[in-house]
Amino acid sequence: METRQALVAGAAHCSDWCRDLNAVGGCTVSLRLLPWPGPNGQACYLPSVERDTASALWRLADEMESVQLGMGSELLGIVRKTLREAAPSETELRGMVTHLCTALSDALRVADSRGALLDLPPVAPGRPLDS
Repeated sequence: METRQALVAGAAHCSDWCRDLNAVGGCTVSLRLLPWPGPNGQACYLPSVERDTASALWRLADEMESVQLGMGSELLGIVRKTLREAAPSETELRGMVTHLCTALSDALRVADSRGALLDLPPVAPGRPLDS
C-alpha cells in the first residue's frame, strides 16, 4: 500500500509541475486523468510523453478503472434486484442513491480519462469530478 501511495503522490506532484510548464508553453507531454483524486481532492494526472502502458502507474490506473466499472455494474444489479424484490425503506433508498452517485462519478471519470486519450471532449464539460 505504501508503494501505491508514493506513486499517487508522485503523480500528483508531477502533474502540477507539468501543468505549470504547459501554462508557459514549456511542456508538450500529455496528461492522463487518473481514477483517484490527488492528496487535496483535486484531479490527479499522470504526465506521459506517449501512452506509457508499461509503467506501473499506468497499469495501476487501468486496473483501478476496471475495478470501478465492475463495482458499478455489480451495484446496479444489486439495486435492480432490491427494487424488484422488496420495498426498501427511505434509509435504504438513500444508501443506494449515494452509492449509485459514487459509481456514476467513477464511470464518468473513466469516460473522461479514456476519451481524453482518444482526444475526445469531456463527457460533461465543466462538471466537477468529485462533487
